[in-house]
Amino acid sequence: MNSSKLRKIFSLFILLFMLISNFQIGTIYALEKEKVEREQEKNVLILDKVENIVENTIEKIDSKTRNKDIKNRLEEKQKEVKEYLEKVKEEIKDESSSFEMKEKSKEAIKVVVLKVIS
Repeated sequence: MNSSKLRKIFSLFILLFMLISNFQIGTIYALEKEKVEREQEKNVLILDKVENIVENTIEKIDSKTRNKDIKNRLEEKQKEVKEYLEKVKEEIKDESSSFEMKEKSKEAIKVVVLKVIS
């Protein structure tokens, strides 16, 4: 074999290797992106459930009291909690680290509990 044929074969081999490598990198990226999106959805769902629990609890308390002052404070708390959770959900959607998403969710739950009992 002469050197030009060897160069062509070697060039084809390198090209094939690069194509396969790029395909594998693309596949790994897609899988990781999907994993991050699932983690985002999971953490947002947790916060949705927390929001529902808070709303249901406030509505039950609200229905049992006649005091306008207490009702107004409950409405304010509910609005404050809802706004805070929406903000955290957006932060989670922008996050790419699973650890950070979990930490933000945990912190949000703690903050909501403190907001409700204060």
